[in-house]
Amino acid sequence: MDHVASKLNHTPPPGALGTAIDEFLTELKEKHKQDTDNPFLQALVNSHAGTLRTENGLSQSEVSAEELQKSILELDSRKRTRRHYRLLHRLSPFLEVLKGVLKKCEALVQAAPFGVAIAFTGARIVLEMALAVEEYLEVVVTAMERVAGILEVYQRLSSSPDLGLRLVRSYKQIITFWYKLSKVLSSSKVKGILPRTILAPLKQDTEEALKTLQEDMQINLGITQAAGLMMADMDRQARVDADQKALKNDIRRWIMGENRIDFKGDYETQLDLRHQDTCNWILQDERFLNWHNSRNNALLWYSAPPGSGKSVLASSVIDYLMKTEKKVAYFFYSFSKNDCRHVAHGLRVLALQLLAFVGTPSDKLVDLYETEMQFSPHLDNIRAMASVVQELITRNNDLYIVIDGIDECEDEKNMINVIRLLIDQSTLGTVRWLFTSRVSEIEKTMRSLQAVEIHPSQDDIRDDIKSYLSSKISCEHCLREWTDECDNNFLIARFVSETLGKLTSEADIEAELTMFPKKLNGYYTRTLAKINDRGQMEQLVARRIFLILSSARQAVSIDELVDALAIQRGSKDYSASRLPKEELIRDLCGSLIIIEQHASDSSRSPFVKFCHKSVKDFFQQDPNTDDLGVDSSLHKYFVALSNANEEIGLDCLTYLMYSRYSKHIDLRFLKSTIPKEHAFLRYAATFWFQHLGDDSIETPSSTAELAVREFISSKNFWNCLRVQSHVVPYLFGRFTRHKRSFRMTIKGREWKGEDSFAVPLPTWLGDHSSEDLLRDQSLCHFAEEWREVIITHPSGLDECVSLKTFASSCWLKPLAKNSTVRCVNLAEALDSDTLISSRLLGLGFSGKKLCVDVAYQTKDGPADMMYRLRNALFKTNSQPQRSHQKLPMDSNSSEWAIFSMEKDDTNELVAWSVDPWSLDLKKTDRECSERIKPPSLPINSARATPKFPKFRWEMLADYSQTSSEAGESLYMIHMSRKSSRPMRPEYSNDDSDSDDGEDNKNLHEPSAAASDKEGSDDEEEGFSDDDTSSEKSSDESTIEETTTDDSDLDSNAGDHDDTDCLILIPQNYSPFWTKPWTHPALLWSRIVCTAHPTRPLVTFMRTPTQLEVIDLEKGSETTIEVSGITNEQEGVLARAQELRFSRCGSYIHCLNIVFSQKNVYTECLVTSSRLGFAFEEGGAIKPITASETRRAVYSFADPLMVIDPPFSLSYWTDDYIIIALPPLTCNPTILKIPLNDNVSNPVLTLRNPIYFPASTPRRDARLVCGPSSKDSEDYIFLILNAVPTTRDATFDTSGPIAALRWSVSDDGWCPWTQDSETPLDMGRSSSLWNRMRGNFVESGKPFSVPVRCGLNWTRKSYLSCA
Repeated sequence: MDHVASKLNHTPPPGALGTAIDEFLTELKEKHKQDTDNPFLQALVNSHAGTLRTENGLSQSEVSAEELQKSILELDSRKRTRRHYRLLHRLSPFLEVLKGVLKKCEALVQAAPFGVAIAFTGARIVLEMALAVEEYLEVVVTAMERVAGILEVYQRLSSSPDLGLRLVRSYKQIITFWYKLSKVLSSSKVKGILPRTILAPLKQDTEEALKTLQEDMQINLGITQAAGLMMADMDRQARVDADQKALKNDIRRWIMGENRIDFKGDYETQLDLRHQDTCNWILQDERFLNWHNSRNNALLWYSAPPGSGKSVLASSVIDYLMKTEKKVAYFFYSFSKNDCRHVAHGLRVLALQLLAFVGTPSDKLVDLYETEMQFSPHLDNIRAMASVVQELITRNNDLYIVIDGIDECEDEKNMINVIRLLIDQSTLGTVRWLFTSRVSEIEKTMRSLQAVEIHPSQDDIRDDIKSYLSSKISCEHCLREWTDECDNNFLIARFVSETLGKLTSEADIEAELTMFPKKLNGYYTRTLAKINDRGQMEQLVARRIFLILSSARQAVSIDELVDALAIQRGSKDYSASRLPKEELIRDLCGSLIIIEQHASDSSRSPFVKFCHKSVKDFFQQDPNTDDLGVDSSLHKYFVALSNANEEIGLDCLTYLMYSRYSKHIDLRFLKSTIPKEHAFLRYAATFWFQHLGDDSIETPSSTAELAVREFISSKNFWNCLRVQSHVVPYLFGRFTRHKRSFRMTIKGREWKGEDSFAVPLPTWLGDHSSEDLLRDQSLCHFAEEWREVIITHPSGLDECVSLKTFASSCWLKPLAKNSTVRCVNLAEALDSDTLISSRLLGLGFSGKKLCVDVAYQTKDGPADMMYRLRNALFKTNSQPQRSHQKLPMDSNSSEWAIFSMEKDDTNELVAWSVDPWSLDLKKTDRECSERIKPPSLPINSARATPKFPKFRWEMLADYSQTSSEAGESLYMIHMSRKSSRPMRPEYSNDDSDSDDGEDNKNLHEPSAAASDKEGSDDEEEGFSDDDTSSEKSSDESTIEETTTDDSDLDSNAGDHDDTDCLILIPQNYSPFWTKPWTHPALLWSRIVCTAHPTRPLVTFMRTPTQLEVIDLEKGSETTIEVSGITNEQEGVLARAQELRFSRCGSYIHCLNIVFSQKNVYTECLVTSSRLGFAFEEGGAIKPITASETRRAVYSFADPLMVIDPPFSLSYWTDDYIIIALPPLTCNPTILKIPLNDNVSNPVLTLRNPIYFPASTPRRDARLVCGPSSKDSEDYIFLILNAVPTTRDATFDTSGPIAALRWSVSDDGWCPWTQDSETPLDMGRSSSLWNRMRGNFVESGKPFSVPVRCGLNWTRKSYLSCA
């Protein structure tokens, strides 16, 4: 120590330290001649010493640190798909410390910029080389974190004579560190070394370099100070360890989910079955020993017939490995246990076991966790589970994995795919796999993976069986004779052991051994023969039990089985007198079945199952085969799979057709304990069509076809849909194509080629009958419109109605008498014309009847012909008024605003278009066309040219309004110029459904409406004064319709400004262009102006505090500041600003709706205000003051950018405003805001929800409120425009003009409060997957969904969801 200190006390002459660094680097360059492939030495040689790279007065260390930081950002983005920058976060302290050290090198040592830069370059190169393998990267990043802690000593050292020499020494150590690491990392590329072989030398070199730096630190600080710094570093590391431990616990809870995991239960159960001194043969087998001692990855496969004791042997191997302190992960698949039957169960348990062996979760594992947590609070996806297990395997070395009973995994194909995925991966440590199974499909996989097969000798198994039975059979001769003939099967030995255990004398035991079958099939046949000696009814019951247990889609409970056994073909209703007793089931089936309690709830009805998979296999055999040797009298107990599926399917239909299910029933019991009299209801509703549509049935029988047709046309079918919506909502899901798989979603209404739609009907329905095809399509149309309601609000299904009429249809009418919704459509009134476009011109009341005015074009009509229909809605025998008019338009009609205008005492259609570059207005009617140019607009950029498409104007909305007093109409077109086109970002997440803009071109764009006063009492079918609006949405709208990553919702809406302009078209004045104005870009906006009842004035508000007043007579526009209103908050993404003059013209009612995005939800602020509007004696408008009269704050879960506009609908009367707020595709929030100045009258909302169809935003929807025939009741109407059929569809995807009506009594409204509604999903932890899976299908079980292709109805298939 003194020798070293004397060296440090010697101060070199000025400049010598910098020279020493240069000389050291020069020496290091020489090594490049022997190590030409080392990337760090290459960078050292290629660098130009002495070149200054500083800028803006920064030092070289600051510039190089910034460059390294950018490189780390780039590396991080390459490493992961999501921008969390965890790598950068971990390396931030290292960057700061390294920059500080090298900055001192520049100042004190006068190190050249080249020398400083190469230190940072070395760090970058090492990180780039380590990036290829997660374990390398972890070693390097951890080392850099420790380097930061060691070099932190220089933050504590003040300037001293010997500090420069210390810096030089540490500098050399850092550069040498980069050199050694790059040398080790480059060796794998040059020499083809396997990744795991260089991990050890990489760690060794790292530790040596860190040790040297640590020693330097002790010299620099002295032992006492160094110890203090080390203690501080240990404290810091302890905090890091605590954070990592908490993260690991979070990951453990995520993997475990809501499952109760018993790691050792199956292992200990099987080990307990092991008889002393059995299974020892495998521990001495040469193949096992080679596997056990292998230094490379190894795969051992033990295959044996059913019942040969494979599970007991696997438990013995695990016991042996654990006693020798090996790291062992294991799982036992079991046919007879619900929580051990599916791939997911095994992967979950393996993941938890492997996680326990890991100290710190890797970045990749944390990425998987954080990514999947966006979509589900638990690990439910098999693909993700496999990825987790795969990652955890790579994080462990010298690992043993034992998986027993692959053949007992119900989804064996998925199991095989997972096995291939896990074994084919490269690993850093040695992984030894042991699989046990019967010889099955797994055999090909094992051989393709070059597994070593191991089989016991006949003598070994025979000796084990003798040892097992020796306690039951004292006669040595009898024992030897029986075991020699028992086919070396432990299961049959277990059966004989159970039988002999009931006998008391040696003579009885010897007699039983003489008669007892020596093979499994013989034992099962003997059991059937005993059943066949019983009465005819008992035989039938036994046959039904075996048929159900061997062919059921999932395990059934005792209650379900008893209820199913009571089904009798032709029976009309349930009868408790037909129920067999549970004791009979146990007595008949004996040892062939087992009763298993629910693992999580012992109060529920227990499961009944075959005792072993070989029993199920036995009943699925052909009894006519010679090797089975079954007497013909027993053949009735064997049913071919196709016949079994049809028989169970028809039983399900018989059950569902019980008369009690033909009327509305209360289904609340589905959420609690299921009553025994409805025990089979869930199974029948979930699986009836899957049994009847099973692939084993080549052609359905006429009996099945007739039964299905009668059922889906009956009232009972509606109750079946209700049950499905409660327990298995995935049967109504939308499945969107994503790479090579599909994603399950809820939202979306457009028919698209790559999407598939679940239809809970047999796939063969409609193949032979056009009427059945229509029934099939009727259900799909219904489900498409009401999917969100069905899945998220299943009780709301009774408020859903079919919008489209089919000649043949499933029963799609609610049975509840208290249903408040009614629906009509205009398909019949349009004479079945095929519409290619339509426009809602007006809505109004004739007395108390709502009437609609529609303009439309037909597929077969002339291109310039516009047809018109006026019809009363919800009126029996209404006579439609039809007319037509020539209306030549030189472009697609969707680009025109079409109004009904008075001309020469007649009402004609007039079309208006706006030039997207110049804002020129073009008017077209039956007689002529004319172009109207705008005046000189106040901002230069308002006029655009085709050379600058960025400045193209587009039509956002058009609407009309009629003055209450003067009866004059005002028409308005809202134009907008978007500064940044992609207002709605494209998402690319898990579960994603994208609405392509190309598909939107043949559909009417989203719209909204605002209507005025109720009509007169004239009963003639005319139209009262009304307002009509139509809004356009951009073709670029592309949205993801699944659970959405909030981190991807950063909108650029506020980064650019849009420009808007209104074009007013008065009935008796020239068109008027308002002053264009700019505002932050919005996802959606609506501006509704209002006309003064007696003066030629029009007003609108472009901001909350500015009222624009337009004098149509003078052609002028004035801006008036409004006091009493606060300005708009920041972060607004969408808004609606609507005005309405009072009848007297003295007030303006103002409705302001503002949408803003919060952290995990969207907030909607609704305010209504009243503006005083009066004139001075000279005619000038008095100062305007506003008083806010009503206010409501509403929140909903969906981010605004993933729902289609419009975001609100409104309807005005003289007394109140009715507003519909999101979600407009499901259960909208309806507000009723009084317009009087009595603030004691609160904002109201509906006491009971109403539901909108999913297509509402895309169908020019209009909200209307009007009187009903009852004085104490009003109606709320929703009018929907037609949807033309989708291009390239093989069937009719169109939707007619439709109207829905809800009756609302006076007490149907209640005051709105802040807590009036808790939107679905707000703070909810359940995932989309769990919600759609429901609570009935077995946990972990893949389930099948019958689907139809979106645009090609002939493509039918089943999707397997796992």
